[in-house]
Amino acid sequence: MKLRSSIVAFCGILSFIVFPLFQNHVKMDYYEIVTKSFTATNAERSALIIKGWAKINLTALNENQLENEFKSITKKLNIPFKPIQERYAEFIKFQQVFDSDSALIEISLQSYPSETYLETIITIDSNCQYSKKYYSRVEELLRSYSQADLGITLIGTFKGLLSEEEQQEIINTAFQSINAQLVEGINTESLISYSGYTENCPDYLLVAGKKINIGIGLRYHILDNKTYLNIGAPLIFQEY
Repeated sequence: MKLRSSIVAFCGILSFIVFPLFQNHVKMDYYEIVTKSFTATNAERSALIIKGWAKINLTALNENQLENEFKSITKKLNIPFKPIQERYAEFIKFQQVFDSDSALIEISLQSYPSETYLETIITIDSNCQYSKKYYSRVEELLRSYSQADLGITLIGTFKGLLSEEEQQEIINTAFQSINAQLVEGINTESLISYSGYTENCPDYLLVAGKKINIGIGLRYHILDNKTYLNIGAPLIFQEY
């Protein structure tokens, strides 16, 4: 599978995203609320994206330390160790893109004078047979770090331009399937984007004092005459 690399700069993300990633007595995790709500809409699957971020150190790591850390990460994700090293004036970066038959796996490890960050992105095409396996691997990887965030987004399509009533029905169906309540959102001619919260999942993102753990967006693309559905937890972490 050949998919476009999407590793981007991510420093500072952790400074404003704060939510309890791992808790006891989990009812449903992010993977489960996303896949359940998506399935309820009957959209055609296009891709599933898993993103993990972590601040792994409060100081800079030298090249040997970064290499050892990166080797440990690739081992936990069960991929070959073949990083590309880049050195800049203010930071060192190790990164790797591994394209398998089932997923595109991207890893970036960046060390600055004051901190060291990890980002991993796993993109799976419409055949989501191994998606739970990859989600569990990233979840287990992030357990090694005290400051870690995890997100997942399912992308799908509907043929043609949907009416406002059809779009609202899709949103309602997705929310109702996981007993989610609307928290905030926007509704324009070109975009519908809502954030909600369900008590079925104990993990959440705290935004302006409000709990959020599910995001749903709909947008029509004229080039392929399809309406794209994005469902993410705790939010949708990519452009749509």
